[in-house]
Amino acid sequence: MGVVEITVKDNRDEQATIRVTVIPRVMSMEVTEIYPHIEYIDNEKGIEVEEEVKKDIIENLDVSVGWRFELERKNWNGKYNSKGKLTVYPVSGGEPIEGTFKIGYGPKTVLTLEYGDQKHILETPEVSVTGKSRDTGPLHMTFVLDYTGKYSGLYPGANFSHVGCGIKITM
Repeated sequence: MGVVEITVKDNRDEQATIRVTVIPRVMSMEVTEIYPHIEYIDNEKGIEVEEEVKKDIIENLDVSVGWRFELERKNWNGKYNSKGKLTVYPVSGGEPIEGTFKIGYGPKTVLTLEYGDQKHILETPEVSVTGKSRDTGPLHMTFVLDYTGKYSGLYPGANFSHVGCGIKITM
């Protein structure tokens, strides 16, 4: 990153200098949807506490709809991996939270966000066999937090098979 001059010389010893400015790549993402979901072994027993559990999940999340994540790439290996500075902007107008991110490219793109005591890992769907892509509008990623153990312990009679919360991010 920064300014570099590249000199190109041909077979006749003629040359030209090109000045190139490389700026950090900044990507912004926003939380656009949060959706708790519950699956049961037996629907009859857990349905009565479902709304209470969903409300508790949302109230205790460390993010909410409208939170913005700004990723500033600091290192890139020239191929498949990059990492850099993460700044999280809470919707409540609180102080920004600093952290780091890593992106690994391959059949799936894996994005890891770390800030405070949080670590989120997001994956995109697999790339097509041809490796070609087209502009399909904003990229959406979803990570799922698993609360099955916590709520199965709090409500042992509910027969939860899965308790989770999807958090949809739009880039």
